[in-house]
Amino acid sequence: MTTKRQPGYLIATLRVKNLDEYTQRYGMPALAQLKEMGAEIQVASAAAEILEGGWDCNWTVVIRFPSKEKAAEFYNSPAYLPLRKLRINELTDGGSLVIVEGFDPS
Repeated sequence: MTTKRQPGYLIATLRVKNLDEYTQRYGMPALAQLKEMGAEIQVASAAAEILEGGWDCNWTVVIRFPSKEKAAEFYNSPAYLPLRKLRINELTDGGSLVIVEGFDPS
């Protein structure tokens, strides 16, 4: 029996200071790196519809990777480090990032 590897997801909710600047300085360079890792952006939106609870962010991103390990490899890569620092130190006022494994109902 072969075990199917589940995709990994990086989910971010961020408080972006200026969306145009964020997109140009961070988003476009990060997109190129994500493509190299075999990742696909599933959601990138400022329009979250709040149904329950609080939501203090203005940007939501869901990125699908081939595996949870690939998502962690991207986040911890030396190539991504300068972009991560730029996002944290200049382009956002906080937020949350998580990596989770996909769900297989079988």
